[in-house]
Formats: sequence, C-alpha cells, structure tokens
Amino acid sequence: MVKRFLARHRQAILQVPPHRTIKEHREEYLMMAADLLVHEAITPELCRKCALHTVKFHAAAI
Repeated sequence: MVKRFLARHRQAILQVPPHRTIKEHREEYLMMAADLLVHEAITPELCRKCALHTVKFHAAAI
C-alpha cells in the first residue's frame, strides 16, 4: 500500500523544495502515506484476530 502511494507521488517526492532537505521532504511523504493508509490496513476484523491471539498469552501470564 505504501509503495503504491509513493509510486503515485514519485514526481512530487523527487522535486524537493529549496528550503527543505531531501530527508525532511521524503519523510513528510512517508508520514503522509502512513497516516492515510493505516485506516485501510487496520480493520475491525484484524483487531479481533489480534485480540483473540493475545488472550492465551494473557491467561498464561495471570
């Protein structure tokens, strides 16, 4: 997902504004991709599966 986002914005990523460093500029795009795509990646079903998976570890720790 992130790779697709970065590929779609490749030209903008390569055009670094004069007042920014390459690192800052690219970091901004990575953060933008993460912020936008985390809502697609984390679903209620994934949360349920993770919760069920960790229950056995919680029970063993108690």
